[in-house]
Amino acid sequence: MTEFRPEVSFLSHRRAILLFFVILTLRVTIAAQFRGNFDSQSFLTAAQLAAHGDNVYAGTNRYNYSPLWAYVLAGIWTASRPNVHLFVFLVGLLQTAVDVVTSIFVWRIASQRLGFSDAESRRAALLFFSNPVSVQVSSFHGQFDGTAILCLLAAIYWTTNSDFREKRSRIVLLLGLSLVVKHVTAFHPILFWRRLRRPGLSVLGVAIPYAIFILSFLPLAAAWRPIMRNVFLYSAGIEHGKV
Repeated sequence: MTEFRPEVSFLSHRRAILLFFVILTLRVTIAAQFRGNFDSQSFLTAAQLAAHGDNVYAGTNRYNYSPLWAYVLAGIWTASRPNVHLFVFLVGLLQTAVDVVTSIFVWRIASQRLGFSDAESRRAALLFFSNPVSVQVSSFHGQFDGTAILCLLAAIYWTTNSDFREKRSRIVLLLGLSLVVKHVTAFHPILFWRRLRRPGLSVLGVAIPYAIFILSFLPLAAAWRPIMRNVFLYSAGIEHGKV
């Protein structure tokens, strides 16, 4: 009779941690090598305007998002000026840190919500963290789509919680924050709408994240024309053959 032996996963907890730090080191190295591009210059322009207290929408047509990201950029520029390369590196480093937190949420969703084994959950998290698209977008180009995705993923994590009703306010705020960070997730709150026999948000709960997004522009509403043109119509850079 064959003796039963439990399967030993190659990706043990210790090996997963080691591999994570290897990938993290590579990502930080990649971020340090990036010298910037058109988007980096746009980020720098927005950072300088926001740091001076100027209306970022009136000052440039190269900013297409809610005010929140401009304020974050202003803080990074204040810490790094006058070194533009350090500014670009810190933006990439921030997005790499965001991906670290996202990896943790991927692991927790896989293990606590989807019922994956420990090894499978660790593998899912590492696959995300080492994904070439994630590395290229966040660590190299310093794009902040991943920050909006992190807020969305956190909302998904608490949506699948058994005590959903107690977490509704948190979910609504996370969805609103996701939109305010970058409205690449513009249609995702609708997916949280309550369905038959499935918990979800009410119509009001779905509407609040969009209201949060709209209200975030109020402090800079004097520049409503460029806000409409650059944020909602996303026309920045089209004029004069800039793109």
